[in-house]
Amino acid sequence: MSFNKAALNIPLGIYNFDIKATNSAGSRIYPSFGRIHVVDPTQEDMFLIEDNVNNAFDMAGTTFAKRNPILKFSRVSADGARIILKISDKNGSPFNPKKGEVIARGDRPTFLSYAKFNPVVFTDTALVCDFEVAPFPLAKYIAGGTDWGHLIYYRIPEKNIIFDGSSLGTLNSNLRFAFTIKMEGTFIIEYQLPDAVRVPTP
Repeated sequence: MSFNKAALNIPLGIYNFDIKATNSAGSRIYPSFGRIHVVDPTQEDMFLIEDNVNNAFDMAGTTFAKRNPILKFSRVSADGARIILKISDKNGSPFNPKKGEVIARGDRPTFLSYAKFNPVVFTDTALVCDFEVAPFPLAKYIAGGTDWGHLIYYRIPEKNIIFDGSSLGTLNSNLRFAFTIKMEGTFIIEYQLPDAVRVPTP
């Protein structure tokens, strides 16, 4: 048996099927030969988390390991091919990419490295990435002789974040994550920093 993309739209339920076999001796029908139970996809069917790390850097470039972010996925619609990435602090306050509270790291891959035909939209609460086809990313990102796999990097500037035990303006946050989305649809990815507080841009 084979399935194609249209199988994603089969209504949920149990399907019994017959088989008709034909050869030189004739044909025979085998009633109720098999049964297929179509169910909703599980998290594992839709998402694969490959990497999830957060490091802090001071102005001298010294690295400080921080607690791994809490990464959650949800598929909110079967329509489109869109990722809505919401990055929040430990209190659930979302950083504002539109005001520069989440920025690209110039030397590292971002969403644009994998979704090349649609601009990433920076909203008040999220980064919105429309991708072309599932799975996303479709292939590894290789540049300058470096195999980045599916890694994606962003930064929260030091003026917008306070880590536990530090003070404002001393550490920025370098976010790193990698995942695969295995089917099309609209997805919300929640990326929460468990050891930091957001400082809103005025």
